[in-house]
Amino acid sequence: MTTNKEISLDACKQCGTCCTKGGPSFHMEDRRLIDDGVIPGKYLFTIRKGEPAYENIQHRLVSVATDIVKIKGKPGSWECIFDF
Repeated sequence: MTTNKEISLDACKQCGTCCTKGGPSFHMEDRRLIDDGVIPGKYLFTIRKGEPAYENIQHRLVSVATDIVKIKGKPGSWECIFDF
């Protein structure tokens, strides 16, 4: 069982392929999840503006236009660490 400061199993609806292909990216609307400690910083990483990242739609590496905060993957995988 998780505490109110940890991610709950029903917080992620697993509605897209981000769960298996790179972990979700956060939008400004999601900031409260980080600010309120629902998703602790230890589960996040940042791709900085200008760094290369795989673009799932174009299927190639692109330089990102802005900083992107994402959920870490499972060890040795890009699958979301919360994907059960």
